[in-house]
Amino acid sequence: MPASPLFGHTAESLAELDVALVATIKGLDETISQTVHANQAYDSEAIKWNHRFKDMFTENPKTGNAMIDLNQISEVLALPNELPTSIPPSAS
Repeated sequence: MPASPLFGHTAESLAELDVALVATIKGLDETISQTVHANQAYDSEAIKWNHRFKDMFTENPKTGNAMIDLNQISEVLALPNELPTSIPPSAS
């Protein structure tokens, strides 16, 4: 049995169920040495099917160190159209 509670759902079924996803990010603000939190709720209409987040990690060309480009945090890339938008749930 799939571990994801979204397995087998479609955009239509999530809308019918009035589903919302909540993303919570926790980090450290090194300037003030404080933990910072951010929360964002996404209703079913905000979910992008057949997309993935763009990679935010790059390599600094001068030092070779990894860098994170926070300007890319909300950027997504479309996946090939041949991927299914959902997989039907198996009969249980």
